[in-house]
Amino acid sequence: MRVWLVIVVGVLLVTSFGLGGWAARHMQTVPVLGQPGKSTGGIPDTRHKKAQHSPGIASGSLKGYDPRILPNFTAFKTVSERKRAFINFLLPLIDQANQNILAERREFLELKAKSTLTPVERERLHALARKYRVLFEPENPAFWEELLERVDTLPPSLILAQAAIESAWGTSRFAIQGNNLFGMWCFSPGCGLKPLAREDDKSHEVRCYDSVLASIEDYLLNLNRHSRYAALRDQRKELRAANQPLSGLSLVQGLHGYSETGGTYIDTVASVIRHNRLERFDKADSLVAAGKDANQG
Repeated sequence: MRVWLVIVVGVLLVTSFGLGGWAARHMQTVPVLGQPGKSTGGIPDTRHKKAQHSPGIASGSLKGYDPRILPNFTAFKTVSERKRAFINFLLPLIDQANQNILAERREFLELKAKSTLTPVERERLHALARKYRVLFEPENPAFWEELLERVDTLPPSLILAQAAIESAWGTSRFAIQGNNLFGMWCFSPGCGLKPLAREDDKSHEVRCYDSVLASIEDYLLNLNRHSRYAALRDQRKELRAANQPLSGLSLVQGLHGYSETGGTYIDTVASVIRHNRLERFDKADSLVAAGKDANQG
């Protein structure tokens, strides 16, 4: 009964208030990325650097604004304006991050097609394997399959929904001060911002980024390589093999390890995607639209 009430309240917050109140309260403790109390991103710590912040905007239009700097989304008078501006700001950055992954994937497939690799090509392949945490065994066919499964894009609707939830549509303290839209943690003193309600026996901070793009890229890498999201990657692989486009709702069940609230969190992500019709941004799935390597691997 209690879980049912939590879900209902969450949906009401999504539809009426754009998750602002729900996320603002929960972002003080930050939904855990993976196992509670443990790092899941594994990216080298970045030193704390206070994020730049654009002045307020009068409408949902972001024309002329620096994409590296998070706009002041609190300046919008209505939730609908704030949501529209948030989506318009993030979509080009999401596309850029996904395009960067596609470039890595194309390079990987070129290396995979070669019978022998030069020392430079072998080192490049090794660097890619280190980045995505795959044991470097190019003589083993399973190595190529595992790396191909990890070097892949994610649907914009899923990215937008999680960013909206974790950052309260760009208005949370961690978004404003650290460009952190996804609640990513770090563990070196001074690497980020201390959660106000952090327990005394905890040492984590919420990572700071030099840009919003860096936050998106870190989030994508986390989902693409951490063991907690193997189910998400398996589902994505099945869709690729069937030459089907990716969508947020088709992959959302793979997020069980993202938050301590588990299934309730997944229901919230799905509600945000549906209510805001975010899957309309998934239509141009690059691999399927181009008719390329969907069945490879």
